[in-house]
Amino acid sequence: MAVCETCGKRVVTGNNVSFSKRHTRRIFNANIQKIKVLVGDKYVSKHLCAKCIKALSKTSGTGTTFSEKVATGNIGL
Repeated sequence: MAVCETCGKRVVTGNNVSFSKRHTRRIFNANIQKIKVLVGDKYVSKHLCAKCIKALSKTSGTGTTFSEKVATGNIGL
């Protein structure tokens, strides 16, 4: 199972509900992507959800590295 390394988002279970109100179990998969981010002076592969990738790209011009953003909690979520 893929888990977002920043926020911990993972698979969630729930129900499909038909018109007759019949419930069957299903899973909701998180949108986890494997990307390369700059940590220190080298690139590292990370599994991040789409929300964290979007927040990271919005704050990428601030000059801080990925590890500094995660450590301070300032990834922009």
